[in-house]
Amino acid sequence: RRKALNWLFAKNIDALQSKADESNGDIQLWCKLNKFETSIDMVAFTMLVHCEHDFTTWEYIQNGFLLAPFRFGMSKIRIMFQVDEWIKEREKQVRNGRECMILNRMAVHRDYQGKGIGSSFLQYVLENNPRKDLPCQLSTQEPRNVVFYSRLGFKVVLEDTFEADDPNYTFKSYFMWREPKK
Repeated sequence: RRKALNWLFAKNIDALQSKADESNGDIQLWCKLNKFETSIDMVAFTMLVHCEHDFTTWEYIQNGFLLAPFRFGMSKIRIMFQVDEWIKEREKQVRNGRECMILNRMAVHRDYQGKGIGSSFLQYVLENNPRKDLPCQLSTQEPRNVVFYSRLGFKVVLEDTFEADDPNYTFKSYFMWREPKK
């Protein structure tokens, strides 16, 4: 499952990156780098995407998403699409018609976790992005992430469990909301 998710994550980044420049702040990719004499490490990465953004079928084709069934099998891809639809339905329920940005991904390199880098990085992004006047929404499946995001002003507004036929794909999800700073 993790291999398929990592592959889709990389494809998602490629697809969003190609649209970010023309999006007027509706698609934002942020990263924090550590520069050394001989190398550069990506320390943290996040994506903010406007709630109305979605890929067209043509964009899925252009970015290679159609290869997924051949790489991972139809049953895994079917479950991943079911999960995606399930999450989108709950995100829409949480938004309740309100415009917002969605924190689509947040990752901190494991060597840099627990040092305050992720918190300071995300705080900077939330306060300095071009759409900072909008609320921000996210979903996570990790209880430890709920604690992390809560420290940055996010509140859990919905908890729900995705029930799959295969228990390996059953999980609890926390949907969180953060009002913009005034």
